[in-house]
Amino acid sequence: MLREMEQTKDQRDRLNGNIKDYSLRHRVEVRWDLNDEAKRERMFRLLIDDYEVILDAEEMMRYLRWV
Repeated sequence: MLREMEQTKDQRDRLNGNIKDYSLRHRVEVRWDLNDEAKRERMFRLLIDDYEVILDAEEMMRYLRWV
């Protein structure tokens, strides 16, 4: 989970962040250290334990508004 007290630039430059899994069963990490084309398209990598997917940030934001 990104720490709220850190400066935004410091969080961005770290290139990854941990997301708290409230079931406490999984390790969840977000990485945005992809290539330049993926950065332009606002893609990111989501890792849950050893499973990895690459997602579109804008599409995620669109669906998260229903949560």
